[in-house]
Amino acid sequence: MFLLALFCSSVNAGEKVDALNEQAIAMIDSDLDAAEALISELIEEHPQNHLTHFYCGRIMGRQAGEAFLKRLAMQKVTGMYEKSGCFSAREYYI
Repeated sequence: MFLLALFCSSVNAGEKVDALNEQAIAMIDSDLDAAEALISELIEEHPQNHLTHFYCGRIMGRQAGEAFLKRLAMQKVTGMYEKSGCFSAREYYI
């Protein structure tokens, strides 16, 4: 009886984690900071959940991509791209 109760409670906890994972991944297109906060909290509470770590990687990857594109756009707008010493691979190999 005890094992059945323990199993049922772990299933309910797993369903809760799955629902929160889905909520975090749903926020990936609207609010990355909130998605990161939620997924970080889930990792602290459930460090063994592989899906939570996978979604954390997706969120962090999206943040890195957006930061890179913002920086590139800012450099092009301000003209800092040429001044910063950045060059294309083609310029390097020619």
